[in-house]
Amino acid sequence: MSPMEEKKLKRSIEETVTGTLGEIRDRHPELAARFDWEAYDGLDWQGLGKERSSEIVYLKGHLDSFGNGFNFACKDEDYREELVKVCQIVFKPASAESPSQKVAATLDGDTLTLVFDSLGGTVGPDDWEKGLKSAY
Repeated sequence: MSPMEEKKLKRSIEETVTGTLGEIRDRHPELAARFDWEAYDGLDWQGLGKERSSEIVYLKGHLDSFGNGFNFACKDEDYREELVKVCQIVFKPASAESPSQKVAATLDGDTLTLVFDSLGGTVGPDDWEKGLKSAY
């Protein structure tokens, strides 16, 4: 993959990260999201036996279903009350393939960090919902 192709792909992934917040932002306009590229670039690609340039193309698919997972979690009033307090969502790749769960979440103040299995199978809405709820 050329540097320009990677730049365009990263831009597309960033657009997916912010685009998936569409419906959520209607109810929570100050919510921001970002992908942790430093963590992704810092993975031990050789130790994982993976090629970074081959794996990056799958990120968009993993992130596409986040909005539905967030909406599923918000169907529960108790979780919705907590999730509306979040102002920043950080998407971070897991450092190993097939962690114990597809998505794990930690909450630090008003920042929610979602560590997800970017190297294994598909991360779907149910995985995001379960991960979001794991922060509480």
